[in-house]
Amino acid sequence: MPLRQSIRLAGYLAKQKIKGVEKFPLLVELEPLFACNLKCAAAGRSPSPPRS
Repeated sequence: MPLRQSIRLAGYLAKQKIKGVEKFPLLVELEPLFACNLKCAAAGRSPSPPRS
């Protein structure tokens, strides 16, 4: 994560904490890769349909 993004996120979290807000939105962005490296814990557990 870039330093600027980390600083902005930390500032947002601190501001919510200071305001006393218990629940607030936090967005997590995932970037899926379309290649499997077979190193994850779920590798090989669920058969996927063959690609055409």
